[in-house]
Amino acid sequence: MFLCLRFLQANEIEKWVGSIFKIECTIWRMQIFVWYLTWCNHPTGFPSGFEHSKPSLNWDWSHSLNGFHGERSVASHFVTPANADEFEAVFKLHFEQFDLDKFQSEIQEIEFLWTEVSPLFGRIRAAQALER
Repeated sequence: MFLCLRFLQANEIEKWVGSIFKIECTIWRMQIFVWYLTWCNHPTGFPSGFEHSKPSLNWDWSHSLNGFHGERSVASHFVTPANADEFEAVFKLHFEQFDLDKFQSEIQEIEFLWTEVSPLFGRIRAAQALER
């Protein structure tokens, strides 16, 4: 994710984010939501609150680089502010339109995934509601 954010031009990000949402793999989508919501430090508190279990759905702090762009943990020398802003704006548009009910049904069909992410799903819904 960071490599694309680093090397794409701002005008290429919209098409790239669209392609991220076209991948219909439930596990991929959950990974993307974990990465995105962590990277943006959403006020829902995501992904904190794993007192009892920590989902294996993570990319070992791949959402965090030293430095900040607004509220986000992003090194301004690594991802330009223009790219970070464009990515967040375009991702929010796709996220707002995303069918979380269908997605939740898909996750529930994968037992190990639902076991790990069911405590998070309310927070994902809250984050989507904030985008609207």
